[in-house]
Amino acid sequence: MLLKRALFSSLALACLSLVGLRSPQPQTATGARGVFVRLAGEAEATFVPWTGEAEVQAQLDRLSEAGGGDLVFAAGDYELQTGFRVTRARDLRIAGSGAGTTRLHFAPEPTVRPTLIEDAQIWSRTLRVAGAGSMREGRGYQLYRADLKGDRILEFVVDRIEGDTLTLRAPIHFMGHVKEIPAGSVVIDEINAFVLRASERVTIEGFEIDGEDRGDVHGHTTYCGIYALGVHRPRALPESAGLTVRGCHIHGLKGRGVCVYSMKDVLVESNHIHGIDAQAIEIDHFAQGVARSNTIEDAAVGIALNDAYSSIVEMNTLRACGLGVGFVKHFDDAEFNVDNSVRANLMIACRRGVNVQKGVAGNRIVGNRFAEMDEKLWVRQEGGNEAADNALASVR
Repeated sequence: MLLKRALFSSLALACLSLVGLRSPQPQTATGARGVFVRLAGEAEATFVPWTGEAEVQAQLDRLSEAGGGDLVFAAGDYELQTGFRVTRARDLRIAGSGAGTTRLHFAPEPTVRPTLIEDAQIWSRTLRVAGAGSMREGRGYQLYRADLKGDRILEFVVDRIEGDTLTLRAPIHFMGHVKEIPAGSVVIDEINAFVLRASERVTIEGFEIDGEDRGDVHGHTTYCGIYALGVHRPRALPESAGLTVRGCHIHGLKGRGVCVYSMKDVLVESNHIHGIDAQAIEIDHFAQGVARSNTIEDAAVGIALNDAYSSIVEMNTLRACGLGVGFVKHFDDAEFNVDNSVRANLMIACRRGVNVQKGVAGNRIVGNRFAEMDEKLWVRQEGGNEAADNALASVR
């Protein structure tokens, strides 16, 4: 990665300062790690010492059941084995003490890489795995082809481990692109800093999320920073509303930085994201949101609009990305892939600027500036979208 350890830009630092001024954090004794927890409607917060992810997860579950509140990490370094899950939460704020002081980082890759002993059978609830002893009950895993190429072919949660036999929490279901799950398929840990499901009005701010460049696959739903899925009804406008990701430093990920499905009123703002092997920010299937004032460097894709609608990408700086902004279409429904705006962004030394997939129309690409790039690659589309006032920028 060319810019893996790049420093914050002055813009990012200014934004983090504003976060700190807006939301002062409680103080702990020097070196103490843990979380402050305040339930909705309560005046006082309690401090819960860090003993591992399980205790923090229990507090997140408690907040979800209580109707929201605040969970604030004290300054410190926190190693993640699986990451945190936020399920059916409302009005919840999860905060670090600042992206330079609260660091969540992935634990090292396991030394044993489990593999399937025999083919997986659809609707079965068991798998036979060589190396099952390195796995843990209650955790999520994914299967990939033996050559580790392509997308995952199965996601599962382990309920019980007996010898080389895993009992799964749910029966095996083949994804649409999967015809078989053969012996030799490789088990990959499912690890994301935060996974949100069916939650609304959640804010995540003030963290450093360090993926430690962990993983041998380009994860779609693993090795991600923040992965959010609303109430998911395929090809339907979203019901879940409200996610803000602000003032974070996200880097070193084999998966995506911030990705959102089936949610509206999403705001990803004033983050520094770099060293990402996939999309730094993705407003994915049937989602609507705003990506604003982020600094993104050295990502395969800076920002992706994938079956998004009425979304805005503005005032971002994208440097040394494979693609600055991409429009991607999987579904033909009239509600999606329209009324999106990519405006007033700066793209520097990206291999491509804005790329619009064939068949995507009814969007705006205006007022963007490009530097150290071939003009032919600034904006590529086949028509049907407004493209105006995109020009060369002078960058010192």
